[in-house]
Amino acid sequence: IVRRITTELDKFILTRWIPVAQIGAYNRPSGFISSIVDRVNGIYDTVLFPILSSFNNDREKLRGSFLTAASLVSWASMIVMGGFVLSAQIVIDIFFGAEWEWLVGIFRILSLSILFLAYSRIGDCYFRSLGWVKAYFYIRLAVCIITLMCVYVGCQYGIIGVAIGVLVSRFVDSVIKLLYLSFKLSVRFWDLAKAVLTPTWVTMLVTIGCYMMTRYIPYGEYTAVLLFVGLGLVLLFASPSTFGKVYYENVYSVVKNKILSLKK
Repeated sequence: IVRRITTELDKFILTRWIPVAQIGAYNRPSGFISSIVDRVNGIYDTVLFPILSSFNNDREKLRGSFLTAASLVSWASMIVMGGFVLSAQIVIDIFFGAEWEWLVGIFRILSLSILFLAYSRIGDCYFRSLGWVKAYFYIRLAVCIITLMCVYVGCQYGIIGVAIGVLVSRFVDSVIKLLYLSFKLSVRFWDLAKAVLTPTWVTMLVTIGCYMMTRYIPYGEYTAVLLFVGLGLVLLFASPSTFGKVYYENVYSVVKNKILSLKK
């Protein structure tokens, strides 16, 4: 119940603080992003829960799986986030219409939360798999209160402020869960930071670079998205070690072996 309230809190209480017309506008990009992210993040539950439940008493395996999951989710979610940020204008034009172009900024802000939603979902998987129900409830309750405060402050600045408030609350949510799990599993903060940041920094730089170029290249967002995809594919296969050891051993090596087996 608390999880559902926290997820939908911005929609529950906005009617008391901002006009209904603005709420409808905010819900369009918010609902679009949430529907896609929920389906993608649902994969983590399907894959992780049975795996974690099978060795939930083995701390060494739990620590290793936690760092591996954090690294792979960071890598995958950063790519999705970068794609959404760069293609905001395209998505608005295709799915909403040209009259909703003023929502591009809000769409980009909410797209940034894709990464934090993924971290939060990973945390949920570990809490449920390890049976830490009481701690999970209290963290959920704390995040619910934090979300309420962030949305309330954001409402003072319109729906842009609400989007920023939601982004901040999701960031805090993911940080609390990851830090708590790292403490309980005896994972060093540096190891967690390395697992999270190593596979993301290159994608982040490429995303920022492509975004800054949109005003100076022909066809703006369309060219930027193609450039993002092209550079991403080159880096993923030509320089896999850039994304860290976990990506290299668990994704690149598997894909490479599959391709080689097909050639044979």
